[in-house]
Amino acid sequence: MMYCLSRSSFSPTPLVLAIAAAYACVPAVYAKEGDPDKTLATIQVIGSEENLSTLGGAGQILGKKELEDSHVFTVNEALRKVPGVHARDEEGFGLRPNIAMRGLNPTRSTKITLLEDGLPLAYAPYGDNASYYHPMVDRYERIEVLKGASSLLFGPQTVGGVVNYITPAPRQSFGGYVQGVVGNRDYFNGKVNVGGGGFTLDYGHKEGDGARDNMNHKLDDLNIKYGAMLSERHAITVRGNFYKEDSMLTYSGLTQAEFDRLGARYNPFKNDRFEAERVGLSATHDFLIDDKSTLTTSVYYSKFDRDWWRQASNSQDAQCAALNPSRLAGVTINPDTCNSVQGRLRSYETWGIEPRLTVAHGLGEFQAGVRAHFEEQNRIQINGTSPTARTGTVAENNLRQTSAYSGFVANRFDIGQFSVTPIARYESIKAERTNRLTGQSGETSVHAFTPGVGATWNPMPTLTVFTSLHKGFAPPRVEDLIGGTGTVVDVDYEKSLNFEFGVRAQPLQGVSVQAAYFRNDYGRWQHAAFPGQGLVRRA
Repeated sequence: MMYCLSRSSFSPTPLVLAIAAAYACVPAVYAKEGDPDKTLATIQVIGSEENLSTLGGAGQILGKKELEDSHVFTVNEALRKVPGVHARDEEGFGLRPNIAMRGLNPTRSTKITLLEDGLPLAYAPYGDNASYYHPMVDRYERIEVLKGASSLLFGPQTVGGVVNYITPAPRQSFGGYVQGVVGNRDYFNGKVNVGGGGFTLDYGHKEGDGARDNMNHKLDDLNIKYGAMLSERHAITVRGNFYKEDSMLTYSGLTQAEFDRLGARYNPFKNDRFEAERVGLSATHDFLIDDKSTLTTSVYYSKFDRDWWRQASNSQDAQCAALNPSRLAGVTINPDTCNSVQGRLRSYETWGIEPRLTVAHGLGEFQAGVRAHFEEQNRIQINGTSPTARTGTVAENNLRQTSAYSGFVANRFDIGQFSVTPIARYESIKAERTNRLTGQSGETSVHAFTPGVGATWNPMPTLTVFTSLHKGFAPPRVEDLIGGTGTVVDVDYEKSLNFEFGVRAQPLQGVSVQAAYFRNDYGRWQHAAFPGQGLVRRA
């Protein structure tokens, strides 16, 4: 049960905050007279609803009104509104959503590309695309979901599709609001939003008990966004955010016997803890070259630190093996008697730059872009000898680094009621791993060329028939490519041949219909050869 507090508006004095930020570029959408709260646009994978008529693939936009009217509790609830998307809950707060598209494995959202304002949201999308961090859905005003060949414009995960979360535009007129929600299981969700003069500060705090016993979550999410016109042809948007999580959170689920005899909320691991912090900085500079051409160059940086201290990973864990028979029999246990705990300590740094060029022409629209992206993972495992230990024997100390360079070219040709968009993307990835305990290291490279084409037919304004065919790509993790001793493993990237055919229609005002047939074939191109594609190994 939840109770909503009233939302009140006010007019604050101007706030002056200094933040460190990187510099970048996005497609320019300049403010119109009478529209002061829309100074700049963010990078969008679909854009407005009108763009769906030329989108050669399935796509859907969850708008601000739909999200607000639905009072979505987590991002999982929001994404379940999109056909073909499967979002699996884990701890009840949507902190680590398991999102999949078109039948792919949802675990840790590893098979999709997650973006925020068009920039990478995952902390290691190339080297380890597992989502152990996800912002609160309250941060966003729109969500775009894109599938098919158009996902080649973003990447690196292009088999399933793209989810792009869009934050509100900076405020031009001074104002703000305060809102809050309270509920059972000690739930509280508070939010403060204030800004003006092209600046917005948004702070949210959420806490409460999770779906099981001995699970409590506390989240703080601070976001700052500033946008300004530098001249008639130049504009800039700067973003900064800080996220903190302090959770009692176990990694171990329930055996069938525990569920049957002790209930769904049973959780004896009262000393397991998950602590995380993330800092993100980005900036956006728009350069309107002329009335038909826009240059977009994005720079971004994030640092994510995660410490997870836990006593067991599953009901067969050797760490607490003496209790496994009791768990399988559905008998209550006291994990503190194991006198052990494992600390999985992770630190990720991600940064990159991505210029994009968009040119409208008489036959349609041309797009091209490149990306230089870098990741550094520091991974440590400490084995303690008491349930609350925070020191002990270092069992793992790994440095994993990824350098990725990619580029794409696409051109939409509009021919009457038809449009055709050929697309090509190229990925070049270098992975390195160093075992700091032994000094052993290795490195390897992966290269991939992924072509595609999308097409639409619009026989009437309210009906679009679409289709696309493209080669899907999913990069292997650093740990899959290089073993703990520095030995390079002969494993190629995941590839597929993806086809879809569908229709979008709006038969009545306020009613929309979208249906698609798709086929993901992992066998057809698994052994095909393409120029510049393959694995280069070096121990």
